[in-house]
Amino acid sequence: EIVYRPFCEYYTTSSGTKAPPRILQTSMYEPSQPWSYTACIKAPDQVVELNVGRAPDAILQTNFSISLPHEIMGFGGAFTEAAALNFHQLSDNGQKVVLELLFGRTGLGYAMGRVPINSCDFSIKSYNFDDVEDDFDLKHFDTSLHHDVQNGMIDFITRAQEAYADAWDHSLNIFASPWSPPAWMKRPTDQDSSNAIHASKMTYSHEPNCLRGELGPENSKYARAWAKYFSKYIQAYKDHNVSFFAVSVQNEPEFNAPWEACAFTAVDMTDFVAYHLGPVLKQNHPNLTVLGFDHNTDHVDLWMNTMLNATKSSHIAAQYVGGTAFHWYAGGMDRLLDGAVGISNLHRLRENLQKLGLEDHLVLGSEACHCPTTGYAGGDIAIYWSRAERYAHAILADMAAGVQGWLEWN
Repeated sequence: EIVYRPFCEYYTTSSGTKAPPRILQTSMYEPSQPWSYTACIKAPDQVVELNVGRAPDAILQTNFSISLPHEIMGFGGAFTEAAALNFHQLSDNGQKVVLELLFGRTGLGYAMGRVPINSCDFSIKSYNFDDVEDDFDLKHFDTSLHHDVQNGMIDFITRAQEAYADAWDHSLNIFASPWSPPAWMKRPTDQDSSNAIHASKMTYSHEPNCLRGELGPENSKYARAWAKYFSKYIQAYKDHNVSFFAVSVQNEPEFNAPWEACAFTAVDMTDFVAYHLGPVLKQNHPNLTVLGFDHNTDHVDLWMNTMLNATKSSHIAAQYVGGTAFHWYAGGMDRLLDGAVGISNLHRLRENLQKLGLEDHLVLGSEACHCPTTGYAGGDIAIYWSRAERYAHAILADMAAGVQGWLEWN
């Protein structure tokens, strides 16, 4: 049965012309060019064959004799402070139900998790584990992780690990991502006074690079301290029986966000990994995978070309970078194009990895969600059902493009 859904009205022209409304249509035949405009179906009595570019529905045919050329690690979500606090508001039985629904054999079977390093936009307030100014050796780093113990994040994570291990006899794959270093490591932002020495808070970021000092091998004591901070944090979590298999360099490095943020350019991130983060983690956590980028698919191929190709410090950084992380957002703050653009960039990324002989390079969809501004929360089923379909298509298209895992935010 063909079901026609009334989405056309949301894509009418604003100029008042008589041009027919159009919808954003997926192409089933050109995975590297997945989106194009097509005229809307005006009435259910029109006879239109599926998969000919005229109907918004699709037939999914599965050939189980053909396997993907890459291993799928799994799916998951983020262990934020907000998630932990809500989880612990439940009764004991409610918590058991949620753990089964998310990680159990009768539930979603989430196999992955993401943990913010320090606070993020789903924390009650900004916090970090060493707020002592110019503590370059991190002597005051809180190895007890008091805040993450108190807010229940570590308890939530360890119980999720147990639930997953009991159900699947495997370990939950967890990685960490920083939103912002402590403010004393950051350059002043446009929120600070003109004579400020460093940022006054973890929110917002100086652009194009948030870290104080240089990022090269010289005059870079703040970059070195931030790299050491990663290592201290990873070890402290390990001491709480939570081991990370990977860490991304920076969440959304292209976004000067009003919440915790730290901007990098592709060259800046490459230098930070090459001269600081990479050597520190290789020495202290040699089995950890470093994930580059961790932002929208708009520029994922361009960023990773810079980080992995043998130019300038890239040839140094490439030996430390074992994966790429990306987000599904696109198209500006209105979020109307989330999941609709950028898949072709994932194909370009995979092609470049093959050229570089990096077939084992991990590619993860590290964050996806529906922001309040997308309109789905307003109660209009046409809008939120269309985004649900977009979500499903984005996951399938990403997997076809060589992505090995896909995680939701929160």
